[in-house]
Amino acid sequence: MGLAQGHATLGAIVFEGRWDYGAIATVTNLAARLCGEAKPGQILICHRFLKTVDDLVEAEGELSLRVPQCLANAKK
Repeated sequence: MGLAQGHATLGAIVFEGRWDYGAIATVTNLAARLCGEAKPGQILICHRFLKTVDDLVEAEGELSLRVPQCLANAKK
């Protein structure tokens, strides 16, 4: 699982009568990349989100990912 915190553009996407809801932003890309790097049963969170939940979780290690316009440090 990959968790990231930040601002995103949210909205309905309509095409030929089909409605979907989506989020577009660097933060969604970061969360997807963290999810892709996570091993089974592992939760990776970005440094920004860790600051929010630091007193609730124990971080083990660090992982660097390159995402557009952002260098993110993820905690394992």
